[in-house]
Amino acid sequence: MDKPEPLADLELTLGVPERINAQGEILQPLDQSRAREMADDLVRKGADSITISLLHAYANPVHEHKLRDIIASAYPDLPISLSSEILPEFREYERTLVTVMNAYVRPGMRRYLDNFRHKLESDRFNSRLHIVRSDSGLMGVERAMESPVYTLLSGPAGGVAGAAHLSGLAGYPNALGFDMGGTSTDVSLIQDGEPTSSRQTSLGSYPVKIPSLEVHSVGAGGGSIAHVPMTGAIRVGPESAGAAPGPACYGKGGTAPTVTDANVVLGRLPESLLGGRMPLDTKAAEEAVGALGRPLNLDVYETAQGIIDIVNENMFGALRLTTVHRGLDPRNFSLVPFGGAGPLHANALAMLGQCYPVIVPPTPGVLAALGFLHSNIRHEATQTLIQNLDHVEPNRIEQITLELDDKIGQLLDEEGIALRIRPSNMRSTCATCVRDMNCRSCFRHAI
Repeated sequence: MDKPEPLADLELTLGVPERINAQGEILQPLDQSRAREMADDLVRKGADSITISLLHAYANPVHEHKLRDIIASAYPDLPISLSSEILPEFREYERTLVTVMNAYVRPGMRRYLDNFRHKLESDRFNSRLHIVRSDSGLMGVERAMESPVYTLLSGPAGGVAGAAHLSGLAGYPNALGFDMGGTSTDVSLIQDGEPTSSRQTSLGSYPVKIPSLEVHSVGAGGGSIAHVPMTGAIRVGPESAGAAPGPACYGKGGTAPTVTDANVVLGRLPESLLGGRMPLDTKAAEEAVGALGRPLNLDVYETAQGIIDIVNENMFGALRLTTVHRGLDPRNFSLVPFGGAGPLHANALAMLGQCYPVIVPPTPGVLAALGFLHSNIRHEATQTLIQNLDHVEPNRIEQITLELDDKIGQLLDEEGIALRIRPSNMRSTCATCVRDMNCRSCFRHAI
């Protein structure tokens, strides 16, 4: 299999003299003068964001910190992403890759969030602003500016969180989320009221080691184009008509038959959408679908039904990957359809998978927004320790867990979160910093 192209050009990738081993011991000090020269070189070449990823920085980040200080002293406005802060775990490729991704989107994310925050402030919006993470948690806007890579898959996560909330309210904690939009369909698994999550996902051909909700996507949506390849059988997707020109029924110049056109031909969509503000061109839909079926000796309605049946089977394949391939029976799950086209195809998928009941949200197109509203602030801290279990010292484990505890406490401090506690002999409560409430006993119990 071909390796994916490097995200950073090789001419912009430089090595600095230094070395730290896997135990965190310094074998070669950082060459600080050379580090400054390399920073100057990168800036001259037009770099607007810097990634620092040094070997074994997860074990000892001191050289990454020094390197950041050197660059920041000369270029204080230059965004700098450290692998020891973005992903302090072993495996150099994954750690470097996710840090490069963070550096890549950081300048644009900072500009966008800065402008957005200032606009809210000018409108006298005084509430604290939070950004959604890929695991459906929330983080403060400053943290999102520094670590935007944790938001890469936040869009689908909102829908999954909304589906989990809705199915729980309905009394069905085991459910399948079915999010069908214009280009793709995302299927998610909810067990015991909680969406399944993963420590690593993928973005195209790149592995992305960030916590995220598990979503299986397939190229099947309302805008998916039906076509007849050399095999002579109708296929649907993954190509999509998009929003412009869109399906033929939109009347914007599109001529390719889509899933939406097939639904219009079969009378499953009204003659207008958005309260009458968007009329649908039924004749254009019939012409597009009919042109596809004529070489196959199919009338327009047979062709439309064939398109719908095929796209339903494609989406059911994603549903099977989410359940059967995990050893789960889809009949033990309810189905929560959402997105612009989800409820339109929900009954067909429920019949294919025998997953009942079908729980349709009152506003399926904005269920992701509802999921965001029910999300909680979430942070996590990790640290790699590579050591034979027989040689692990309990004091070392306790030291690491206390450091992680303190790190989380600092993050929660930034969010303005405090615990309110009341001693048994007092009537009033008082606020205390979360950082002061360490989890030592919890970790001891877990170990």
